[in-house]
Amino acid sequence: MISGPTFGVQADGFGFTITGADGMGVMVEASRDTGSSSWASLKTITLTGGSADFRDPGWKDQPARFYRLRMP
Repeated sequence: MISGPTFGVQADGFGFTITGADGMGVMVEASRDTGSSSWASLKTITLTGGSADFRDPGWKDQPARFYRLRMP
């Protein structure tokens, strides 16, 4: 998702909603460069009811921040 009411800067950080199959595990990773081989794991989330909200309160401390999702 790249738009919607939960996408973007919120009071508690930059965030978005992840959707998929109920009970699916998703790992959110971040990097300063999409071409980098160095991605930091930020959070592992289990989707409840097929979705979960993610927030990154530390996004302001980064000059650039890209996110990717992986299924562990």
